[in-house]
Amino acid sequence: MKFPYIVLNVDGVEMVIMNPNKDCPFYVNGRCEIYGTDEMPLDCRIYPVIPLPDGGVVIDYEGCPYAKLFDNPEYKSRALELLKPYLPLDRDWLEAYWKVGRKQ
Repeated sequence: MKFPYIVLNVDGVEMVIMNPNKDCPFYVNGRCEIYGTDEMPLDCRIYPVIPLPDGGVVIDYEGCPYAKLFDNPEYKSRALELLKPYLPLDRDWLEAYWKVGRKQ
């Protein structure tokens, strides 16, 4: 894995996340060098859409200055299509995912 990652145990759920204390190795000179490629992690491909424990999605308005551009049914539908191979997402994992996201 090229990303600087850490392994967390959140409420008994093991998660591998990008280390929040390290820069993304693909973000160089103000741009993502792997944008639009198969190398992009799923989180990056669907961002700023974030999966919810109930099966829906939400837009990250706090973390993305361009979020309003993605708040439309077409983009949300595309994000759900990318998530389909991973569905149903484990509820315990999603709840841990949200806890980790709020800590960063």
